[in-house]
Amino acid sequence: AMTYRQGHHSTSDDSSRYRDVDEVQAAQDVTDPLIRMDKFLSHYGWMDNNAVTSIGDEERAAVLRAMEAAEARPTPTLESMFTDVYHEKPPHLIRQEKELRQHLVKHNIHHH
Repeated sequence: AMTYRQGHHSTSDDSSRYRDVDEVQAAQDVTDPLIRMDKFLSHYGWMDNNAVTSIGDEERAAVLRAMEAAEARPTPTLESMFTDVYHEKPPHLIRQEKELRQHLVKHNIHHH
């Protein structure tokens, strides 16, 4: 399947600097996979507005339950931010961890 990236790559990326907003809107109107699937299911009578509303309500409730469960878990340790990818911590992460710890001390921020 092929689709068009409608959003930015990240929060630091402003894709409107290198592509026209109208281009993104036109692609969304024609190729958005969610809109296409909705039209497909509606066309064959497999989905109607009541089903969409019901599914939306169920999924909203599921997300809220998942958020509550996640918020009830203990806060991860600071160390876990630097130990979850590499077997041995590389120099750039050692430096970043040191800088973060210095920042926390400097601004009197307490973390587990």
